[in-house]
Amino acid sequence: YGGEEFVVLLPRTAPREAGIVAEKLRRAVEHMTLSVVAAPHLGAPTVSIGSATTRPFRSATTPRALLDQADRALLAAKEAGRNRVMEAA
Repeated sequence: YGGEEFVVLLPRTAPREAGIVAEKLRRAVEHMTLSVVAAPHLGAPTVSIGSATTRPFRSATTPRALLDQADRALLAAKEAGRNRVMEAA
């Protein structure tokens, strides 16, 4: 999507299932082992995830509205301490 951000689309996926997929992705990244010669102080990678779903599950009715909801959830995840999944309200 931009810079270090990306989008994962899960057609016909309810919020609960999307949350499960997001948490699996977050844990997979967290348990990765990276060999970074130039910056060994960086430590283990982490990922903050904002999740949003379309109707009939949520209020997002356009692709832009859906992306905006996911982005707000992503910012909430970062503000809550990073390395977590937050679902759009």
